Amino acid sequence: MLLKGEMFLAWRYLKPQKSMISLLTYTSLLGPILGVGILIVVVSVMNGIPRELEDKLVSYNAHITISSRKPLNDVTSIMSHIDDKYHYKNSPVILAPVLIEAPNGDSEVLVTKGIVPERDQYVSKLNTMITDGEYMISPNEVIISHYIHEKLKIKTGDEVLLHSPEKYKRQLENSDQNAAAGKFKVAAIFSTGVPEIDKNFMVCHFNAAANLMVLNPNQATQIELALENPHEAVEISEKLQNDDLFARLNITPWQYQHNVTNLYRWVNDQKAMMTFVLFFIVIGAAIGVAACLFSLVIQKTKEIGILKATGVKPGAIIAVFLFMGGFLGSVGAALGLGGGLLTLTYRENVTKIFGLWDNELYKLEKVPVYYDFSDISAILIITVLICLLASTVPAILAAAVHPVKALQSKG
Repeated sequence: MLLKGEMFLAWRYLKPQKSMISLLTYTSLLGPILGVGILIVVVSVMNGIPRELEDKLVSYNAHITISSRKPLNDVTSIMSHIDDKYHYKNSPVILAPVLIEAPNGDSEVLVTKGIVPERDQYVSKLNTMITDGEYMISPNEVIISHYIHEKLKIKTGDEVLLHSPEKYKRQLENSDQNAAAGKFKVAAIFSTGVPEIDKNFMVCHFNAAANLMVLNPNQATQIELALENPHEAVEISEKLQNDDLFARLNITPWQYQHNVTNLYRWVNDQKAMMTFVLFFIVIGAAIGVAACLFSLVIQKTKEIGILKATGVKPGAIIAVFLFMGGFLGSVGAALGLGGGLLTLTYRENVTKIFGLWDNELYKLEKVPVYYDFSDISAILIITVLICLLASTVPAILAAAVHPVKALQSKG
């Protein structure tokens, strides 16, 4: 077999022995292991952030939102127009600022999202985010987030008060004696996993939100649309904007909400910068492998001289050391891959121990992960190639050993 002798000799030199050189050689594996492991963790988490955030946002919010500066009038005819001409699933929504007061007197300022559950279940995925209770609420029931549940100590079945600033304003202007606060039963608790949503929003029935905002039943603050392909939201928004019915309305795709585009750009920049820096760590690790091979060349100088004296060509000597560099790089990359995947599997425990995750910064409660096999393959291949490249210098030095001087050496 071609190069069989070189491979055997390479393994013979690398075979663990009770010597300092052997210990240093295998200690040099720590460099590629740590470099590859950290790279895989960073790249996989950075790939997971935009995908996870996208999934969370389009689950709670619609793919496209139709709104105006003032409440939309004749919402029924607008939805009928969407049904007949475009066949997109849609649902009316009323956003109302409220102050929620818990039974213990604690309170929090939120925005309540008034929905028609029978229509909203086909537009958003809020019904899949319910952690306790029932999604199909009545006008005197509300759904609160897990964050509010913990902060205000409210549980399903409790009664809360919703204070309406709009109704208080009407009272002051018109001396209206109608109650500006309504009593509601907590029917369910939801969790989106996005702190920005969980800390600021709750959900009530559309009719209750209309009462809080003092709107008639055929008005809404916005209409939400669901698409088969969320990534077509920008294109379809432009198409809807050309419709005369929507000419004076705001058509907003989900990508333009919550500053998602800027976050994606920031995450990609962070990923590129970290990958660039970490590859320098891998290069440093490869230099460590090369240094160990230098030591091996010095230790095996006499043996290399004997090989050359018996007619072994310099190319074969170079191949031996390249095999060693490739072997160390491959083993280091494989162990780094295993360590990286193990860390990602138990990433929640790791972040709890070291406090490495900022959910406010990344807008996600849990550490996301996405395994991009093209990225992982590139990391492994480049690591092995860097180790091979670093091995060429000691390999050339070994091939340049003069047989006579080598045999005269004390090594």
